[in-house]
This record gives sequence, C-alpha cells and structure tokens, in this order.
Amino acid sequence: YNGNRCDEGIRSLPAKGATVFNVGDFAMVKAGYMIPGAVTTGAIVRGTTAQYLDTAGVADGVSSLFINVGDHDNKTWDVPNSGADAVTQAQCGIGYCYVSGAYEVAGTDGGATRSIAGVPLKLKKNGTIVEVAILPLSVIP
Repeated sequence: YNGNRCDEGIRSLPAKGATVFNVGDFAMVKAGYMIPGAVTTGAIVRGTTAQYLDTAGVADGVSSLFINVGDHDNKTWDVPNSGADAVTQAQCGIGYCYVSGAYEVAGTDGGATRSIAGVPLKLKKNGTIVEVAILPLSVIP
C-alpha cells in the first residue's frame, strides 16, 4: 500500500527500481521514489530504511519500501558525523546538516552536491555523533 501508514512510525512508500536498500540507512525521496542515503541533490531524507530491499530488475514504483519515520515521542536520529566536513556546535539548532553517505551527515552542502538531512540538535560522543531532527516535507526548502 504505497504511501499508507503501516504501524506507529512506519510508512510504506514507492521504491526506485534497480536499487539496493540496507536496513538503517537514510531513506530519501527523489523524483517521487525512495532511494537509499547517498550524496545527491534534489532529494529529501524522510527517515531510515526499516527493511532490506533489492529492486534489481524491477521498474520504479513497483516495489514499496518500509521506512522508519519516527513516532510521536521520538523523531530524532543519532547519526555519524563526517570526519572531513563535520557538523559543528554552532550549527546545532539553527542550521541544516547534509547527507554525506548512506548514514552520515556533514556540516556543508559540499558545494551544492548534497541534500539536506535535517537539523542538527546536538553533538554527542566528542562530536562523532550528531542528533538530527529529520524535518517534515513541508519545511524543507
């Protein structure tokens, strides 16, 4: 059931064909289909993948991907911070962080090559982990 709520915090959305999704990676939507976390533009993080899915040999939208969008009490994720382009404390709560890998965030858009992951809320574990709020679609620029 594409786009229907399946359970508290889980959604089922149409997946990009010829793609492999790993559990726990960012789940991004681009051109109407879910893609795994990657450095790309024009995509928006919607949550994390809740299942392994291989859509090899399948057209776009034929398969659905279950994604974790958080629940009423928790809509934040602890995500590894990029070593090369780290999110800083100064960005927490007021700026964006950007997708720099399957499940990693960076402090900049990499020269307009990265999509927004969400808002960094705080740094953890000596800055190696970023608590990220993944924003609703309506507030992403």
